[in-house]
Amino acid sequence: MKIYYFAWKNGKKADKYRNQEWTELTAKEYKAIYEDNKICDISKRRFFERVPGAELVDDIYYFECDYEQYKKYRAEKEKKARKEKQLREDKSRYGAIQLLSLDAEYEDASGDIYSLHDMIADKNSLFENGLIESIDLKNALCCLSPDEIKILDLMFFNEEKTVSDMEMARKLNIPRRTFGYQKEKIFNKLKKSFATF
Repeated sequence: MKIYYFAWKNGKKADKYRNQEWTELTAKEYKAIYEDNKICDISKRRFFERVPGAELVDDIYYFECDYEQYKKYRAEKEKKARKEKQLREDKSRYGAIQLLSLDAEYEDASGDIYSLHDMIADKNSLFENGLIESIDLKNALCCLSPDEIKILDLMFFNEEKTVSDMEMARKLNIPRRTFGYQKEKIFNKLKKSFATF
C-alpha cells in the first residue's frame, strides 16, 4: 500500500473543477505543508482530503481541497469514528453482534443447502420465533442503564434460584423499597419497548 499526495498546481484552485491541474508531492513536501498549517492563519492554510481505496490494501490518496470540502470530509470522518466507537461500546456491553444475511446459504448435516430466508418463510418455524424474540429482547435491553441491567441479571440469572426482594436489595446495598421501585421502573420500560415492536 502506498500513499500519494496531490496539490493544486501552482497552489491555486481552478475555476472549474474539471480543469484542475495537479502536482504530485513527496511525503516530505506534504509534511512541510502540514507543519506550516499549524502556525499560519486559517485563511492561509491548505487543506487535504484523504481518499482511501476500496480495499484495506489499496493505495491511499490525499488531494488538496478547499475549506468547505474539507469540512464535509471531516464531518463524515467524525461521524464514522462516532459510529465505530458506539459499536465498540455495544460490543463490550452486549457482546459481539453478528449480522446474518437472509440469503446466505448454509449446509446442514445431511448435505442439504438452505438459506435463513427459507426457514423464516415458514410461519411455524421455531427458529423464526426465537430469532424475533432475541432481536426484540436486544432492542428492549438498549433502553436500560447498566445499573438496571445489573438488577435484571441479579433477578433472573442468579445462581440461587429463589431470592427475595429483601435479599436482592441487600446484595445491591440499597433499601428494599428503592429496589422495589427500580424493579417496577425496569418492567415498565421493558413493557413500553416491547409495545413498540
